[in-house]
Amino acid sequence: MFTRLLLSVIGFASVILSTQNDGDIYVWGGGSEGQLGLGEETECPKPTLLDTADRVICISCGYYHTAFVTDQGEVFTFGESDGGKLGLGDESVKAQEPIKVDLPEKAKEVACGGSHTVVLAKSGKVYTFGDGSNGQLGHGNKILQSASPVPLHLSQKVAHVACGENHTALVTDKGQLFTFGDGRHGKLALGQDSFSNQLFPVKVDRFTRFLVEKVSCGGCHMIVTAHMKMQNGHIESSEEEEEENEALTQSLRPDGSMDLGGSVGARNRRRQESMKRTPSLNRTLPALTHNAKDLESLSATHPPTDHKSQKSKSPAVPARKIPPVKSKRGNIYWSL
Repeated sequence: MFTRLLLSVIGFASVILSTQNDGDIYVWGGGSEGQLGLGEETECPKPTLLDTADRVICISCGYYHTAFVTDQGEVFTFGESDGGKLGLGDESVKAQEPIKVDLPEKAKEVACGGSHTVVLAKSGKVYTFGDGSNGQLGHGNKILQSASPVPLHLSQKVAHVACGENHTALVTDKGQLFTFGDGRHGKLALGQDSFSNQLFPVKVDRFTRFLVEKVSCGGCHMIVTAHMKMQNGHIESSEEEEEENEALTQSLRPDGSMDLGGSVGARNRRRQESMKRTPSLNRTLPALTHNAKDLESLSATHPPTDHKSQKSKSPAVPARKIPPVKSKRGNIYWSL
């Protein structure tokens, strides 16, 4: 009977893993690509113990692949190897049981995306491998795929990592959030005008006044836990940040419920801002009277004129007559 305390349960696609207080791993679900780690076992309807030599401290599931970290700082992966997401040096390797990943240092955390994997070392350094066609590896366009772990060049130490299907998030030891990869739906939190893919880690300025603790990524969204920074026992505040928060507070009703009408899309927000900046070309038309000729111009592009005081600068030119042209039908006159 499954009675021991579960520390965490993680599922993605067709496999579920759980760790217990003694570091054991239980797996169940579909294992057609070896993601259960049970060898030839392709279907497991009940939680089944996965045999490991050491205590497991971190687990993660990707799309048909699995990874875990032991208390010895070693990383093991198994399942589908497409794109090199197992980090075993050869994407053609078939791993139906846990295989150790060759890393230059000890690890403490691992996160699996749909087709990539991210490892956090105890030193605070990050390693990524697998498919990076959307920028989720964080190495720019020089490395868009790797079957072996590649260190990520970041000036700060990282304390926590997370992966979505095609994007990655990092939390530094200073509580800053960095995101990169697939930017669709605004899931990288880089602002309403930045929905494009990011090939390098980019700091999320939205959390400037916050210390981010944890982050979790879905396929098209992300969620974080954070708390406000304190200065001399008081919450830090700035006019800039208050202006940035205005869009968020506008979507909150006084009773605390959400007003989805206030959360317009990026394109609509840009259109509204553009309309505010553009002066109106329309003016209210007054009632027409017999003195309508004295009204100033209603055109926003033509200056108003005063018909009473305006005088012609050039004298009137009298009509010039052309001598009559005789014809059989009579004289014909033209005047200019």
